[in-house]
Amino acid sequence: MLGAFAAYVACNSSAELLVRARARAAGGGTLGIAIERLFLRHLYRLDPLYGLLLTFGIALIAEGIMRGLSAPPGNLIRYRYIAGGFNLGFMVLPIYRAWVVLAS
Repeated sequence: MLGAFAAYVACNSSAELLVRARARAAGGGTLGIAIERLFLRHLYRLDPLYGLLLTFGIALIAEGIMRGLSAPPGNLIRYRYIAGGFNLGFMVLPIYRAWVVLAS
């Protein structure tokens, strides 16, 4: 996710593909090395579950940061093909849930 965000920023700043690829690789590699040196290295002697929990927590933090940077909170995207619902008599089934049922 962070590599994709770095590529997006590089796309807007430079038109050259090689520059975008280098920015993405350098950003992701540097972040990965920093996380390993600062956090994961101390967990190698412990149960692997601790490393899993730590990396999952780091992913949640990164997602929250990117979500905060990319869109204002509460900004919902409205699509006309999932708006509304079906009245089934005993309940109203939102169209987006019907799509989820069909996709499942």
